[in-house]
Amino acid sequence: METLIIVEANKGGAEHNSFNSAMLETLLACARRAQATTMICCERTHREALQPSLGNMDDAVWRDITLVSGLRRTFIRKWLVEVVVLFRILLMAKRMGASVVLLSTFPNALASLMLWRPLFRSVPIHVILHGELEALVIQSKQRIYREGFWVKLALFKLFDGTWPKLYVLGAGIKRRLVEEFPEQKSLQAIRVIEHPYRFASTQLQTAPAAQKTIVGFIGAGRKVKGIYQFFDLAASLITYTRAGTLEFVVIGGIEKELHVVRSDNVRILADQPAGLDAKEFRTAVGNLSCAVFPYQHNYRFTASGAALDAINAGIEIFSLENRYLRDLSERDPEGGIKFFGNIEAIRAEIARRIDKGEGFRKFNYAEIKCHHLIDAVGVSLDRSIFPIRSDSEVAD
Repeated sequence: METLIIVEANKGGAEHNSFNSAMLETLLACARRAQATTMICCERTHREALQPSLGNMDDAVWRDITLVSGLRRTFIRKWLVEVVVLFRILLMAKRMGASVVLLSTFPNALASLMLWRPLFRSVPIHVILHGELEALVIQSKQRIYREGFWVKLALFKLFDGTWPKLYVLGAGIKRRLVEEFPEQKSLQAIRVIEHPYRFASTQLQTAPAAQKTIVGFIGAGRKVKGIYQFFDLAASLITYTRAGTLEFVVIGGIEKELHVVRSDNVRILADQPAGLDAKEFRTAVGNLSCAVFPYQHNYRFTASGAALDAINAGIEIFSLENRYLRDLSERDPEGGIKFFGNIEAIRAEIARRIDKGEGFRKFNYAEIKCHHLIDAVGVSLDRSIFPIRSDSEVAD
């Protein structure tokens, strides 16, 4: 019987909760169709964060592993712990004849992994790439102790296009990678899946009139995601917040070094970046009138789980220029995703809506949701992870 080993050796606690729970559900469905056994390797607190979001897991074996959270920025120690854990898992996979999926990797651990190709070429290994790809084009992140150096080393020097199999979360992301670095022929071998998401089953209609407009920043408040701009936006509309007609909320926490931006104008729901459980998080997103995405990089190579959280809740999205959200907007005929040239333009639109009593609409986002359904993503993963069985099923 085939075995699939799913590994999260990079994130702990509630980090990547939404993405990882959806990926686990997707991968478990793939394994069940292939009649394969499943082992899930992750840190204990991450397992505890994930399990409430998942259904029946009786056919999966959980194995606790050690990791160092990336939120601590302990570069060398995190790398050492992760490479030791991954090496042991690959040894086990080789002995068992198992396939391995890495839900994420620390950039220097990814480079280390690729150096092991002669030892583990026989182990089918699949790696999901995330926001570390943005570091490829950020000049300040090209130093040896920053992620850009290690991602560039892994993808441009060590990746040969064959092992491991690499995945990005959207066709637009791969297209932009290939266009940005046409000389790197191995990038053509990167595979595409969409960010899987378990959407609410109910269709969301027009919201009832609200006494207060609630504007939200979804997820961890980080500088690169524009948390300073969000606080500036709140400060610029302080007349409305003091009048009780407007509220600003960060649905998560903010990075420790940014605590100086705390303000009475903004309610922060957690004391750390990934500090809310899944139920609290979704409830808070559902209470928003609209979500603001003031991201400072335009997400040319990164998917946004926070955007899918907003789409799941059916709320309007106000965004600065963002390539990934542009990709999503191509499947948004309702027009719920709106783009603005700067924070001032977002401020003016929020003020206009409140002054005119226009309020905010709810949207179904049906086409986007269809494209990101767990079952739809599972079809492409079936063909990558269990190609022989999938091909025979197609033939039947």
